[in-house]
Amino acid sequence: MDRLLIEDISKSFDGTKVLSHFSAELSLPGRYALMGKSGIGKTTLLRILLGLEAPDEGRLSLVPKTDAPLRFSVLFQEDRLFPGADAVKNICAATRSLKKDEAQEALSLIAPDVDIHIPCRALSGGQKRRVSLIRALLHPSDVLLLDEPFTGLDEATRKKAIEYTRAHIGERLMVMTTHDENDAAALGCKMLRLEDITENE
Repeated sequence: MDRLLIEDISKSFDGTKVLSHFSAELSLPGRYALMGKSGIGKTTLLRILLGLEAPDEGRLSLVPKTDAPLRFSVLFQEDRLFPGADAVKNICAATRSLKKDEAQEALSLIAPDVDIHIPCRALSGGQKRRVSLIRALLHPSDVLLLDEPFTGLDEATRKKAIEYTRAHIGERLMVMTTHDENDAAALGCKMLRLEDITENE
């Protein structure tokens, strides 16, 4: 089993430390939830895993080492859809091998209220969130990063989205950020509490 090691990571912005000597060992495959109050560094840690931010201290390492880079699939807090394209085109943009009927089937399961004939700029926030979630889940990858994936969803829609997510994680490393322990438990995540690190400093 491969492991992604997060070793003594620290990160500050403008003199404010948001991650302090955080370490974790993540198994591939495996499911993890980053828990903690807002501003504690959950999103920053995801950005470090992606290579969008560099840590001030510490490092990431893959064991065993491999020359092949990890493939990432990401759901950001911002939906990052193509606003002029419809939901199906946005989902299919994740991978050329994905067929339109596969995207439409996914939408029918967790976003049946989405009109596939209108541009995504016209969708509600919750609809955009589900389109973005489907796109991330259907993109082939080794690592799946989900930043507050169920934000803005009502209870019934949230349950359907969680069920769909659980069924489509597959044999990947999944790391999600959330404030909701129930969401993490429903996906079978090991919980990593960032506040435990910083409060003991």
